[in-house]
Amino acid sequence: MQEQILILDDDEQFVKQISHFLIDAGYNVTSLGGITDLTILMDKVFQLTPDLILSDISMIPDGFEFLSAIKRDSRMRMIPFILITGVDVETNMIKAYSRGVDNYIVKPIKYDELLAKVHAVISRQKEMSKAMYLDTLTGIYNRRFFNQELTRQIKLHERHGDELTLAIIDLDHFKSINDKYGHTAGDKCLVAFAKIVLDEIRSTDIFARWGGEEFVLILERAELDGSIKTINKILERVKNTALFRFDDEDVKISFSAGLSQYPTLAEEPLELINAADQAVYAAKAAGRSCIKVYELNQ
Repeated sequence: MQEQILILDDDEQFVKQISHFLIDAGYNVTSLGGITDLTILMDKVFQLTPDLILSDISMIPDGFEFLSAIKRDSRMRMIPFILITGVDVETNMIKAYSRGVDNYIVKPIKYDELLAKVHAVISRQKEMSKAMYLDTLTGIYNRRFFNQELTRQIKLHERHGDELTLAIIDLDHFKSINDKYGHTAGDKCLVAFAKIVLDEIRSTDIFARWGGEEFVLILERAELDGSIKTINKILERVKNTALFRFDDEDVKISFSAGLSQYPTLAEEPLELINAADQAVYAAKAAGRSCIKVYELNQ
């Protein structure tokens, strides 16, 4: 996937030149200019969620004010920020670093230097994100990332009037696998299960490990009927796949899944999670290895 770079500068010619250079280097580039209201600008950045922000210090609104707003916002503070300046460099850099800037570029731009700094900042952020937001065993997203992403996805779906499905998936009788085959085998089971799910979902869907043998899946822009079909397909594949072998025995599992739907069944993140969780309990009560959808009168 190409990294997305957001450029903010009121100089259209400069934006055009730097955009061409970064595109030629393999990056996706978006620019925003002419937005004078900081609140509107922050909302635009949140919608884009770029991998890097390149912002001129002299833009309107003030570049320092924008930098401070980004670093105060829990949703966006991890986005790397490179500040561009051409005046009073030393004073501006001290001020920028005190506000959390990741690096800076001095005008006139030296493109080799720009490319090196962009690559270094994005690479460092990727490593930090991997440590913060990925489950170390399965390599999928972790609970921290899921909590942030669910809130973001709900806001995006509200803005566009789309539906979203949340599924909570609980592997059936997983403790018995650990007890019978050992925890190493249990780990193999979790890794193999995660790979199956990733193979069946879209790249835009969000799959995360909630904890232990529980997983969560956000199916974006998905109607409920289509989501049920997707989870059923995953269930059938999991049930019919040997996740590992032990003493010439093929070990298979199943899961219980609970679904909730935004906005028809729940509208807030916690509501959506609680609704899906109740549906999981209903699936377990129905004998496991099945899917249940939260009902409003439950």
